[in-house]
Amino acid sequence: MAEGTAPVMVVLFASDSFPEDYETLCRNTADYEVLCPPGGDQVDTAAEASQVAQLSRQYGWSRVMIVTSNYHLRRARYLDRKCSGEVAIIGAAARPRNLQIRLKAVAKEMVAMPIAIVEGCPPAPDTGG
Repeated sequence: MAEGTAPVMVVLFASDSFPEDYETLCRNTADYEVLCPPGGDQVDTAAEASQVAQLSRQYGWSRVMIVTSNYHLRRARYLDRKCSGEVAIIGAAARPRNLQIRLKAVAKEMVAMPIAIVEGCPPAPDTGG
């Protein structure tokens, strides 16, 4: 963001999993626009991909950078491409520090990726707008 890579940052989380600094992120005191659309209670990777596609169409974005854990990147990229079509998806991986959390997450991805392939892109969650 500081290097002008992206003029807008979108922060998506399910309402029950907001990080401690969510309010700070969404206060929008930065030199770039910060969007924090409501995610609802059922936000998952597929719903987030659909929401990103909706925002891409609304704002006319041609590129989207996804920041997520590296074990999760393949499914996130797959769903974002499926939902967004022409939008170029650039992944920026982040890794959880705790090995046990990483192992659980990798196991979850082994089940979730085939489901994503079968189910595809859902409708975007209602953001109240």
